[in-house]
Amino acid sequence: MKKFGLLAACLGLALATQAQVAPPPTKPGPNHAQGLPVVRAQALSPGERYVSWQKPKPEEDEPDCWILCECSDTPQTAGATSTLAAQGKNNYSASRLLDDDPTTAWVEGRPDHGVGVSIVLTMSSGASLGLGWRFLNGYQKNPSTWEDNSRIKTLKMLVNNQPICTIELLDIMGEQSVRLNQLINTEHYLDKECIVTFVIEEVYPGRKYKDTALSAIYLAGC
Repeated sequence: MKKFGLLAACLGLALATQAQVAPPPTKPGPNHAQGLPVVRAQALSPGERYVSWQKPKPEEDEPDCWILCECSDTPQTAGATSTLAAQGKNNYSASRLLDDDPTTAWVEGRPDHGVGVSIVLTMSSGASLGLGWRFLNGYQKNPSTWEDNSRIKTLKMLVNNQPICTIELLDIMGEQSVRLNQLINTEHYLDKECIVTFVIEEVYPGRKYKDTALSAIYLAGC
C-alpha cells in the first residue's frame, strides 16, 4: 500500500511538472500581427478550373472588347518590382495586366516563386476602389501554360502605403472577383491619386516553372 502511494505521488509530481511546460509558440502568418481582414475571391464561373479563351467577334455598334467592356475600369499604369525579361516575341511587362488580353501575362522575374514581389497600380482617383476587383490568376494563354507556371495564392493589398487586407485567390483560370466596399472608404480617396500595391505572399507552385504569373487585374462595376 505504501509502495502504491509512493508511485502515485511520483506520477502526480511528473504530470504536474509536465503541465507547467508551455507548448512552443505558433509562428504567426505574415499578416497575423497586423490583424488584416482576409477577403476570399469568388469565381465568376463556379466549378470551372480551365478556360480555352476565344476572342469574341466584334459586333456592329458594340465596343470591341474581350474582357474589359463598358462596365470595366482599369488603373492608369501598372508596374512591378520584378519582371521576367522578354523571351523572343513574348513580353511579360506589367502593362500586360491592363491590355484586355487574357492570354498574355505579367510574370515576376526572381529565381524563386516571387514571394515579396509587388504589383504597383496608379489610379487618378480612388472613386472605384470599392468596386469589384477582378483577377485572372496565372498565365492564361492556354490550360497547359497555366499549369506549367506558378499562380498567386495570397496578396497583401495596400492603398497609398496603408495596409487594407489580405486577398486569397482561387487556383483557377477565368475571372474571379473580390469586393472591398466594406473595407475601403472611397470618399477618403475621391480627389487624390491613389497608388494601389499588391504584394505576393503565397503561391500555387507551377508544374514546371517557379515563375509566378498574373494575366489581368481590373475593376468591374456591374
